Amino acid sequence: MTGYLVHIEGPGTGHNFLSRAPRTPTMETKPLDETIGQTVQEPSDTQDIPYRYHAGDLARRMADMMEADEGTRQEIMATALCAGYWLCEQGHAGRWDKLDPVALLATLDPLSPQHLNIFVCNLAGLAMHACLYDGMTFADARRIIDQLLGLATDPILEESLRHTLEHLTLPLV
Repeated sequence: MTGYLVHIEGPGTGHNFLSRAPRTPTMETKPLDETIGQTVQEPSDTQDIPYRYHAGDLARRMADMMEADEGTRQEIMATALCAGYWLCEQGHAGRWDKLDPVALLATLDPLSPQHLNIFVCNLAGLAMHACLYDGMTFADARRIIDQLLGLATDPILEESLRHTLEHLTLPLV
């Protein structure tokens, strides 16, 4: 099978996300410790994009704000890197506003219900973090979370995503 494997091992947890999509000729993957903290170079045709973020930076900032324990931090990082690689494959490096959770999950090997819900929860958190702190529009965050709502299998997570969608439609005062 062609593709790449993202594996994050944390204390008491390990997650593999295997992408079935082949690497593009321009896609370069590096070990996690070399990837974290690097900035994404912007193509010249997208200079007007107000925000662009590296998956590792976004995950680290979100985990820091949550004061996440090491296991949760690693799960967030695994999810962010998986989404970041998918965005790169689509030609949208760093463009979280272009994230399509349904298409992303279609490139992964099937996840157990528990891992699917962790993945969905982390993607929702990353989208909300990008929206609230990094300039992603509310419309893009709503679209992503609406898609994630359709993927969640846990009733508590579904309710949380519905509640989040309700708050994303309220006017800010």
